Amino acid sequence: MDFRTLRRRLRMEDAKAMLLEFPDLPSSTIGRQLGILDRSNFTRQFKEHTGYTPDQWRLLNKK
Repeated sequence: MDFRTLRRRLRMEDAKAMLLEFPDLPSSTIGRQLGILDRSNFTRQFKEHTGYTPDQWRLLNKK
């Protein structure tokens, strides 16, 4: 696994944790906090990693 793939995987795992920990925080803000400034880029990367958009994933996994 190259560095870029590892970094993306770690960012997406952090994003999943933050989506659950901060349910009122917009997903675009979470993306920016993880260093992905463009909302559509964050959504695309997240969907490639999980199969869901950040908002869909949050709804499916909320406690």
